[in-house]
Amino acid sequence: MTRRVLSVAVALAVLFLWLAPAHSKQDAAETQVFAVEGMTCALCGKAISKSLRRVEGVREVHVDQDAERVMVVDSQGVRTASLLAAIENAGGYTATPIGSDPAPAP
Repeated sequence: MTRRVLSVAVALAVLFLWLAPAHSKQDAAETQVFAVEGMTCALCGKAISKSLRRVEGVREVHVDQDAERVMVVDSQGVRTASLLAAIENAGGYTATPIGSDPAPAP
């Protein structure tokens, strides 16, 4: 009986590993942070957030108006220039990249 339970458990484990999706480079995420000049109100943050969310590959946008910072979590491979353009086109803001860090995949 114990041998049968062990065999079933091993078979299920192998099946689970075979069916589980492999993590690909598309699953990887990157966090990019920008200093943004010109944000004066909450509507500025909303405009910047909306513009950034239109960029393909952007997963999350966090705007800190008080610190004049924007954090973008995106798929690796999203060009910084695309994000800068989205910020600046949202209303004439001036954006400067501060840095980027690898972020864990969700």
